[in-house]
Amino acid sequence: MTVQDYMIEKLDSTENQDRREWMTIGCDWAYFICKFLQGRRQAEILPEEIIATKLYARSNEIERRALEMVCRDPNPLVRATPEGEQRLREADNWFDAYVDGKYLGHANWVAQLNAIPDQIAERQRFDSHHFKVVYPSPEIFQWIWKPRPEANS
Repeated sequence: MTVQDYMIEKLDSTENQDRREWMTIGCDWAYFICKFLQGRRQAEILPEEIIATKLYARSNEIERRALEMVCRDPNPLVRATPEGEQRLREADNWFDAYVDGKYLGHANWVAQLNAIPDQIAERQRFDSHHFKVVYPSPEIFQWIWKPRPEANS
């Protein structure tokens, strides 16, 4: 085996390990939920920000681990501004009320949340088409999409 072959195999193995960990924890679900909370703010959600959210407080241990993994390597060049932090708090508060079945408007946010399962399915189709090995991914955060009582006016 040449050094180049060894490096290619090692790189593939490392990437495979990362992908396996990402998939088996359910990070795709956490990723799209974090992107929803991030909204239009440029800075990615920092680990200390995600653990301060109501989403994190509602999450079980597996879901928390996925959220932490998704937020652990933010882009160091883009930091949250006070306005961005406020947007995160607003989205988190809205999300918390939504899960409680309270209608707060923002039909576009409801549509974004409802699109996440379809985005996960698309990601799984992509993986099955482009990777030799597809790892099972748990369906975490399903409490978000549970049936709700009629919206309050």
